[in-house]
Order: sequence, then structure tokens, then C-alpha cells
Amino acid sequence: MAALAITLSAIVRAGDKVVLHEPAWPNAGNAARLRGADVVPLPLDARQDGRFHLDLGKLDHALSGARCFILNSPNNPTGWTATHDELRDILALCRRHGCWLISDEVYSRLVYDGSDAAPSILDVAEPDDRVIVCNSFSKTWVMTGWRLGWLIAPAGTRDELAELVEVTHSGVAPFIQQAGLAAVADHATPETFRAHCTEGRAIAERFLGDLPGVRYASPDGAFYAFLKVEGVDDSLALAQTLVSRHGIAVAPGIAFGDSGEGWLRVCYAVAPDRLTRALGRLAEGLVARRVAA
Repeated sequence: MAALAITLSAIVRAGDKVVLHEPAWPNAGNAARLRGADVVPLPLDARQDGRFHLDLGKLDHALSGARCFILNSPNNPTGWTATHDELRDILALCRRHGCWLISDEVYSRLVYDGSDAAPSILDVAEPDDRVIVCNSFSKTWVMTGWRLGWLIAPAGTRDELAELVEVTHSGVAPFIQQAGLAAVADHATPETFRAHCTEGRAIAERFLGDLPGVRYASPDGAFYAFLKVEGVDDSLALAQTLVSRHGIAVAPGIAFGDSGEGWLRVCYAVAPDRLTRALGRLAEGLVARRVAA
């Protein structure tokens, strides 16, 4: 979050147009709004099979007059993951419109196609491109709460960004920096955690893949099941009902923007036995709602 906030502080001013594809983790857009930016959401296309797609034609139109585009791939909450070709085309559009591209790649190591990592904008960017990549230790190395991350920025911008770090939080504690060095040398934890999430993904597919009234596809990346519930136009009310009546907590889709309405987000990066109990309750709750309707 600090990386995103510092990046936005560096390049965005009040009144600037910032394009953000959604459903989206809300903190990124809110950080831009804190800078006084005009945040323009660009909904991903939700397909009938439960998967998502970024329409490049719509992105081209949205980028007109934009200061920057915030990309999150693999995406929270949908799991949508841009391909190498899509990233090349996205970068080409940002170049043509003269806007910055902020790439949030926090879930980059959590993909399920056998790759070590998802395609990165760094795979296609040149050193002088207006590209800044934000990443974190919190997901890959299971270090949530340590508040340790990094930025990859164009040459010549390091000193200016360092000054913003100085006035924001003056750098993280030395013992946390040491933990980061230990994490970088630890190649086993990323693989172990990805295997853990792979098991959770399979459990989610077993419970949600054929559930009546639910549209769901196993995500390509991250560790969230994002499911469309037929006939729901108030996901917050449904989430509250699931908590009070069935003892299961989910994130309502509306929390991720208007295009998330009618969807629910479930985190499957939890212990298999606990996840199995939780998804059983969720399935019971959704079936009960369908019967009552």
C-alpha cells in the first residue's frame, strides 16, 4: 500500500484522470482519490463462463486524457491474469496516450498454469517507459502484516521516490528489512504457499463449480474465488445474511466497485479442513436462498 501511495504521490495531481479496471481492490482507487484524482473505473467484461476479460478497445477510449492507468494482474478479486500479448498491447496504448502505467503485481507468484510467475509488464517494458511496478512480500512469502514491499521505477526517478518515502514513513524497521533478505533467499516458501493455494482452489471448484444459481470459474491467479449469484442485486445484504444465518464470512462484490455487484469473494488461502467447512456452509446458504426465492 505504501508503494502505491508513494507512486501516486509522485505522478498524480488534483484533477488528473486515473483509469482503474474493476472489480478492483478498493484501496488503490481510494489512494488516487486522496490525491484529488478523478478515478474512472473500466469494468472488466464478465463472461457467461465466470471468467473475465479486459476489452482493449474500451481501454483505448478510457485512456484519452488520462494521467495513469492502474493495472492489477493477477487481479484481486477476479483472478483475471493478463497474458504476455495483452500486456504488450496495454503498454502500447499507454505509450500512445502518453500516460503512466502503474502495475500492481502483488499476486505475481500465485498462478496455476505451471509457471513460476504471471507475465509481468517488465517483460515487455523498455527502461524509459513510464512504468512503475509495485510489489510486496505479503503474499508470496506469507508475510502479511510486515508491511514490506518494493518499487521498480524508471532510471532517474529513484532519488525523488526516496524523498517521498522519507516523508511518508522513513523506511521500514531494520529487523523487517532483514526478514525481507531472508525471504528473497527462501525459494521453498513461495512453492509451498502456491501448493497450499492450489489445494484451496481445487476445494473451491468442488463446492462451487456446479452449484445451482452460481456462475464460477477457477481463477488463473491470486487466491480468491469470485462467484456470481443469480438474481442478487444487493451483495452486501447477502453477505450479512450469510454471516448471521450460516456463520460464513465473505466479501460482498459491491466492495470492489459497481461492476462487482451481484458477486461474492471468498478467500481460499486457508487450511483445507477449515475451508471445506466454510464452503459447505456457503453452499448451504446459497441453496437455502434459492429455495426461499
